[in-house]
Formats: sequence, structure tokens, C-alpha cells
Amino acid sequence: MLVEYACPTCSSLLKNPLSEAGQADNCPECNASFNVPGKKDFDKFSQGEVESLMKAASEKSRVNEAKARQEETRRKQQVTTNPSIEQASSLNAWLSNAVSIVNGAMFVIICLAGIGLAFIQFVAAAKADNYVVGGFLASAIIISAFLCGILVCGVTALLCSIQTDLRTLVKRGK
Repeated sequence: MLVEYACPTCSSLLKNPLSEAGQADNCPECNASFNVPGKKDFDKFSQGEVESLMKAASEKSRVNEAKARQEETRRKQQVTTNPSIEQASSLNAWLSNAVSIVNGAMFVIICLAGIGLAFIQFVAAAKADNYVVGGFLASAIIISAFLCGILVCGVTALLCSIQTDLRTLVKRGK
């Protein structure tokens, strides 16, 4: 058993075994000398009683550690022996990867469509000898397509993320 007390000089929290109660000690922070408190409590118990209390506390600690290890082992076995959880997890990972690939492809297609429309606009303006307006409109179309791609793909990714989060919350609630 430990005696917890504050240093009489600097108020640092100190701990000593009860068996050192009444003995001289120094504070590691301020190096002040003092006697470890708790001598009255220590004198109340015979040495055999103190040892039996310490042994009981140690045994209780070992029992609690053993229970914690058993519980951890049980949890690991439960997760690893449930094939439906592993299958659902791998399917979810596969679907997440597939949606990411489709989302990236969708972004590229939207941007390429914008570039194609901009090229057509620029060629039409070039035929009319109006390069300034054609260049401006082509740039506007490319920027619009890029922003549209970001918006569509960003919303898709956000919806997939929300769906995954909701699925996780529902599983935890069961």
C-alpha cells in the first residue's frame, strides 16, 4: 500500500510505501527533508497484517488482469469467427473502391465533354473571325465543365461517405 501526500514545502504529489511511514525522506522536486506521513496508520497494523493486505491487493489485481485478458480473447474470437462480418467488410471495401473509380471516370468524362464543347465553340468563332469572343467563351466552357465535374463528383463522394457512416451507426445500434 502507498501513502500519497503533498510535499510540505512545494506541495508536489509524492508516494511512498506505507512501510516507510515515519522515516526521513527528501522531495525530488525541491529537495526538502521531511518525515513520510502515515506512521500512526502503519503502527495500527502489525507487519503480518500489512503483508496480508498487500498480498490480497496483488491477488485482486491479478484476477482483474486475467478477466480483462479473457474478455479481450472472447471479443477477438467473436469477430474472427463471424464470417458474415468479414464478408460484409470486404464487400463494402470493394464497393467503396468501385465507386471511387466510377467517380474519377465521371470527372474525366465531364471535363473532356467541356473541352470538346469549348473546341467546337472556338472553331465556330474562328470561322466568323472573332477569336477574342471565341477564346473567352471556350475558356468559360472549360472552367464551367471543370467546376461542374468537381460539384457532381464531390456530391457523389459525400453521399457515399454519408451512406457508409449511416451503415456503421446502424450496425453499432443493433
